[in-house]
Amino acid sequence: ESGKLICKYLERTWKAAVKTYSFEIQVAGKFRGIAIMSTEFSSNTFNSVIEDYDVCCVVNRRGPNQYSCSLYVEPGKDIPFNAGEYLKEMYGGGGHKGAAGCVLTKEQFDRLTIDCMI
Repeated sequence: ESGKLICKYLERTWKAAVKTYSFEIQVAGKFRGIAIMSTEFSSNTFNSVIEDYDVCCVVNRRGPNQYSCSLYVEPGKDIPFNAGEYLKEMYGGGGHKGAAGCVLTKEQFDRLTIDCMI
């Protein structure tokens, strides 16, 4: 029925992943967020909890000294945070207000992790 079964499966998978593997973060010193480190997830992973957070973050390890980072802001959320500007200024990334990404070195990943951990 137009993929309803697949959508239900994905929703259950994402919900379990968030419950099991995600952790709370604080972005730019004041925005409540949630993060997950995985190569298998995207912004959709946070659908079940996005209304509870300002920012969602997915980090993927791409190699021994390289990570990709994606930040997402819930559409319609009125907060003074621009994901694209933040990642451009802090890590040389880019994007727009609601979604942005960058590639991090190990040192930048460590700094991002320390800066965002609660």
